Amino acid sequence: MTRKPGRAILPHRTMRPETVEPRAIDLSPKTEAVAQAESDRALLETVELKAELERLRQELAQAREYARREKEYKDLILAWNKRLETQIKRRGAELERLSITDSLSGLYNRRYSFELLERELASASRYGRPLSVLLFDLDDFKLVNEQRGLRLGDAALAEAARTIRMHLRASDLAGRYGGEEFIVILPETGGEGAATLAERIREAIATRSALDSMGVRLSASCGIVALGPEPGAPPCPDAMGILRHADACLAAAKEGGKNRSVAVAIAFSSPSAS
Repeated sequence: MTRKPGRAILPHRTMRPETVEPRAIDLSPKTEAVAQAESDRALLETVELKAELERLRQELAQAREYARREKEYKDLILAWNKRLETQIKRRGAELERLSITDSLSGLYNRRYSFELLERELASASRYGRPLSVLLFDLDDFKLVNEQRGLRLGDAALAEAARTIRMHLRASDLAGRYGGEEFIVILPETGGEGAATLAERIREAIATRSALDSMGVRLSASCGIVALGPEPGAPPCPDAMGILRHADACLAAAKEGGKNRSVAVAIAFSSPSAS
């Protein structure tokens, strides 16, 4: 058989696997001791790490507990301070109320009534607005104290004060001016309105059923001062001047037979009226 010229065919070679010689493991006592020491050291480090981790966890728990308690303490202190502030404000308001209130009648006391009158007079004079003042006096009240006793007299005074208060508007001001005298300040009220209110109060005191149940019959006289702006009039009198006019009207009511009202009108000038 004739071969065709071309690439030469090489004879087949068989591949033999490479033989790996196993390494001998040193199991001498020295090597075992080193391995044991490394194992013990690793175990010790693990134990120490666990102990350190547990300590850190405890410290973290303590820190959180401290923070919680501190917040509770702060909240408690804030709540206590707020409570103290509220009590101080309430006590302050109560002391202020007591300092301007007559304890028997529950109306304003004499000092504060005078301050209110000065304030309302200044406002009426400045803005040219009407203002009226009523001065009540319980007729023959000394006889009530002498015949029925001071305790019943005090109860009658308190009932008369309630009678006055129940007839007033929110803007009206009432105070106990003296022993059995009461002052009523009526902003934005002219002479006609003041006289109408004075008669209502006077009649209510005379017919008060609560006083009848005590066995006490009272009547009251009233002096009325009505101030109004008028161009060319003299300046508005001061508080003492108003009270002198009211007292003069009250005396006239007493002389006229008691249980009645007497009024006087006073014109005054103001910046807005002129």
